[in-house]
Amino acid sequence: MPNIWLAMMFYFIPILLLFGMALEVYNQNRQEEINKIAASFMFVTIILYMGTFARHLNMPTSAKSIALGLTYLIGFILICLVMHFCLRLTGRFKALSRKHVMLICYGSLVPDLLVFMPSSWLSVYEADGIQVYEISNDVFQLLMIGNCLYSIVICMIVTIMGFRYTKHVELQIKRKQFRTIMLGCLVSYAWSFPFIMNDRSFLLLEELDFSDLGILSTLWIALFLRYAMMKYNFIPTIPYNDQILYELSPLSILIVNQQGIIKDLNPQTALLLEYPPSELMFRPIGQFLISDHTVITRTGSRKEVKVERQYMESRGEILQYMVITDVSKGREAEDKVKYLASHDSLTGLSNRFYFQKQVEAYIHQVDGGKAVIFVLDIDKCKQISLTESNVLGDRLLQYAAKSLKSVSPSEALISRLGENEFALIVPDMEDRASIDSLANRIMNTFKETFVYEGNPINITVSMGICLTPEHGEHADELLQYAEMAMYEARRQGNNHFVIFKPSLRREEQAHYCMNLSVRKGLEEGEFSLHYQPQLELGTSRIIGVEALIRWIRPGIGLLAAEDFIPMAEESGNMMDIDYWVLDTACRQLQSWMQEGLDGILMSIHLSPRQLSNAEFPEKVSETIRRTGILPGQLCLEIKEHRGIYQNEEVVGICHAIQSLGVKLSIDDFRTGYSSLPFLKRIAVHSVKIDRSFVKDMLHSAHDEAIVHTMIDVSHSLGKRVIAEGVEAFEQWEKLSEFGCDEIQGYFLSKPLEANDFLRFMAQKTTVI
Repeated sequence: MPNIWLAMMFYFIPILLLFGMALEVYNQNRQEEINKIAASFMFVTIILYMGTFARHLNMPTSAKSIALGLTYLIGFILICLVMHFCLRLTGRFKALSRKHVMLICYGSLVPDLLVFMPSSWLSVYEADGIQVYEISNDVFQLLMIGNCLYSIVICMIVTIMGFRYTKHVELQIKRKQFRTIMLGCLVSYAWSFPFIMNDRSFLLLEELDFSDLGILSTLWIALFLRYAMMKYNFIPTIPYNDQILYELSPLSILIVNQQGIIKDLNPQTALLLEYPPSELMFRPIGQFLISDHTVITRTGSRKEVKVERQYMESRGEILQYMVITDVSKGREAEDKVKYLASHDSLTGLSNRFYFQKQVEAYIHQVDGGKAVIFVLDIDKCKQISLTESNVLGDRLLQYAAKSLKSVSPSEALISRLGENEFALIVPDMEDRASIDSLANRIMNTFKETFVYEGNPINITVSMGICLTPEHGEHADELLQYAEMAMYEARRQGNNHFVIFKPSLRREEQAHYCMNLSVRKGLEEGEFSLHYQPQLELGTSRIIGVEALIRWIRPGIGLLAAEDFIPMAEESGNMMDIDYWVLDTACRQLQSWMQEGLDGILMSIHLSPRQLSNAEFPEKVSETIRRTGILPGQLCLEIKEHRGIYQNEEVVGICHAIQSLGVKLSIDDFRTGYSSLPFLKRIAVHSVKIDRSFVKDMLHSAHDEAIVHTMIDVSHSLGKRVIAEGVEAFEQWEKLSEFGCDEIQGYFLSKPLEANDFLRFMAQKTTVI
């Protein structure tokens, strides 16, 4: 028994050594394939030792034959691992796919399975106290010899080619690793040869044969392999915890030697360069890093990067640790922000700010050359967006941008200046004929019918033109003159263009400034509505309000309607204001209803433009549907003027509005030339007595008689009468005496903001 325990020591001491070395090599770098192969070699060698020891135990001869067969199979697996290790020791064969590697290294295992065939091929018996192993099958002997020769040839080929590769790319540490492993092989062969050739029992232990001691040659290989992996490992040792951070880092990290050869890289580097990691190993960094600011990928694209370097010594070698940050994405994001800051997101054209900068730069570059600036506005574009949908308005603007691109010269710079306003600058236009020709092409392209979801929509534009240096040499100045000309074209009618002339500057300065301010005010929410209560004299109840527009103009303050409406009517912005007032008032009325304030009649002024617009009744209908108010809660006030009752189109529009259930009222009612005939043709709900008569009726018997007469005449026609401008109690008493139905004015309340009107109603639901 003591000999048995001593024999076990000869096996289990190497097993423990192999187990410790396998763990050490594996833990050094768990991610590296070469470390996994080396550790696997050592673990499989442990199984070989255990199988060899098992053959010496007291067991049936057949069991010993099986154990011997398993030992041979383990030996074949070790040979395959050696081939795999040699193949992956350098980057020489990194182009081989995993499938090909497995076929070359482990394909020979398929015929090796013959060891599990009939055990009569292998026999174990004792002769003179010595265990004899006999292979009785010639095929099996040839298989073993062929397998060994194949493995030797493959190992020699990959070793020689790998060593030449390390010399070619100057991998000095790798060559040291090669030399160490080859030295281990020589020592292993020198150890195993005398023992394998001798089949006598070991002198000290009968349980061991000299041939068994030859297996210790694998321990020598394992020792030299461990030394090569730990001492001359190509990759600097990184603790496992740090290795995780290294592998998962969002930064690209490389390790490069003094010759510029890539020694290691993390997965992020492979993603940055768009290569598999195996194809980057052992290649010069200069093939990918063009400069400290640029790398080139596998596809040939260039990326902007930032490179940081740190030199460190590892195992006697100076290594360069490189951290590469991909700044191209940040640059792309920065470029996108700049693009969005200088371009219109809907059409892709440059915006006003960028256009002005480019025009200014161009003017200074052309050095005396001529250029023409065209500014055009799509008529009724905003109205289409309001009456139809914002989607339709957006499609129309995109269509306009595309149309401009199709007819503009290639050298022209096109921009979207505002909501429905476009501009382009064209260089080197020498004569008016060329200007007129381009202007007509632009006008004609918009005459083509725009079709949206099968519905045709006719588009008209107004265009203004100015020239540089004839009309100016600054972008702001030129755009101002071109827009002046555009407004003049709009006043002349649809589909016109006007070339700027100095006289327009004097004539249109006020209109231009007002127009720009009004448009800006609408876009930036500078307008608001105030609501003046209307009191029913018979019940002393607030039954209605009149919506009055106010302009909170920056730097000036609150402006009443009479301060800007006349200019807005002349500048062509009145329609936009009218639609804004209608929409805002109806939405406010709905809001009051939701807060429990019912029975309020909302009165809104109509402009002459609305009364002459055949599409206005449909706009009113759409607004009522969208806001959810009752038609009978809306009253539209018509300001009388000469010939209103003779205009059949106006009369038709009024009838269309009334058919919706909306009330009509005549504002500034007089006994003059138009009001009475109009009352006969249109069934208006009420009339309003002009404030000028109310103001003077206490001091003028003539005005008092006029007011009394208007009330009587209106009542005789079945109309309600509202007196506006009531500012004194005496006026209230007199109007009540005459039978006036309603009053409004500062004596009752000034025009109030929406929230103030709610508080007013809460505090004073009746007036005594």
